[in-house]
Amino acid sequence: MGRGLGAAHTMIQVRTALRARALETNDPAQLLTRLDQHMRMFHPGEPATVWCGVLDPGPGVVRMASAGHPPPAVSRPGSAARFADVLPGVPVGVAYPKQERRSSRLTLGPGEVLCATSTG
Repeated sequence: MGRGLGAAHTMIQVRTALRARALETNDPAQLLTRLDQHMRMFHPGEPATVWCGVLDPGPGVVRMASAGHPPPAVSRPGSAARFADVLPGVPVGVAYPKQERRSSRLTLGPGEVLCATSTG
């Protein structure tokens, strides 16, 4: 969250921790819960928004979770793009009581594209 060198440094920390935690689970909600614990322990006062998804390419199923980040867009040939229905969540690094993270599920049809962006 934010701009400048401080925000860039925080995002480097978030990406590194996210990659390390991704080796422990393939559930996006659990991944964000573990990332949140990491950020509050090692980088207090540095909140960040995060969206993560896990794709099973065979059936085209994406399991995803959001920590305050805008949802990805889904585009289908010949149709207007739409935002994916992702359950909202609190940014990581924010002390928030009973912050239960939940995953959403999206099945991509033939030719559909999922586009997630970074902010900032």
